[in-house]
Amino acid sequence: MKPSTLDCTPGLNATPTTPAGPPSLQERQNRCGLSMSPGSFVSGGVTLDQFARGISGIAGGEVDNRTGLLGWYSVKMTFSLPRNAAASPDANVAVDDAPDIFTALQEQLGLKLQREQKKSTPVFVIDHIERPSEN
Repeated sequence: MKPSTLDCTPGLNATPTTPAGPPSLQERQNRCGLSMSPGSFVSGGVTLDQFARGISGIAGGEVDNRTGLLGWYSVKMTFSLPRNAAASPDANVAVDDAPDIFTALQEQLGLKLQREQKKSTPVFVIDHIERPSEN
């Protein structure tokens, strides 16, 4: 992770272009915003707040940026997706030789995720079902 050389000021380059196909890695590295694909995150310019929101799903919970770093950063990271629990009895085994998301963040970007002990996310449970009333 390094400071971006792109000017990612919102609204500056607001004219959208229609790509001929999926963008190449080089094109994704030259764009602002976070480009996500299975096993990788790439950006030519993204704030750490945006990056934290982007990795929340794959990290398994809300991710807050508490680095204090401001500005735009260039990011390129590869990681292994966990196997689908239905496909494997050990859902924590990686699909390939790439590191898991937590290891990749630390080794490739120098970022460390820590579980917040004070914060709890509400969990909603469906405990029964009733037929809707006829109105």
